[in-house]
Amino acid sequence: MKKGHKIILTRIQLCGSVFVAFLAIIISLSIFLYNENFHALPKIPYGYQSKDCMAVEIDGNVWKGILFLPEGLRLNDLLKTMNIENISKIFSTRNIDASMFLKDCSKITVIRRNNDDTFIDVENLTATTRLVLKRPININSASLEDFVLVPGIGEKTAQKIIGLRNKQGKFKQLEEIMNIKGIKQKKFEKLRGYLYIGEI
Repeated sequence: MKKGHKIILTRIQLCGSVFVAFLAIIISLSIFLYNENFHALPKIPYGYQSKDCMAVEIDGNVWKGILFLPEGLRLNDLLKTMNIENISKIFSTRNIDASMFLKDCSKITVIRRNNDDTFIDVENLTATTRLVLKRPININSASLEDFVLVPGIGEKTAQKIIGLRNKQGKFKQLEEIMNIKGIKQKKFEKLRGYLYIGEI
């Protein structure tokens, strides 16, 4: 950097950076507490954060935290670990089958009710949480606030990506963002690890 040049962050980038740092601290604390108190979930094998493990966030009134799990586990494996054996009394606003395989970057909300019914919801992790966990974000659904959290994407570039997406429809290949002025091969190589092609 040349002498005399200053780094100027927009308000949204500054707020986003502070939020990501705060979320990183919260997630790190959750992982620490999870590892210290793993006896609460004894039956599921777990691991530390790595590309070979699924990152699954658990929310609700039964347990909260982020688990790093091996692939191939089903939702009912997780529920049994939470002592929810009667899977016939599961209710959801979505069509959720207890035998479904868990997916990377899922958020599972489990609410146990007084009458022994269990409410379950499964959705995707937020873009912010994905980035903190070193997972890419969906270029076809990310908002401007999501994009500016990606290193190398400022507010103007984020607006251009969203503008191109609105104009041409959803991206089919990541390389399409090189049609945006200012994103050449070198910059694209830095960005591609933070983005993926997903459904809207």
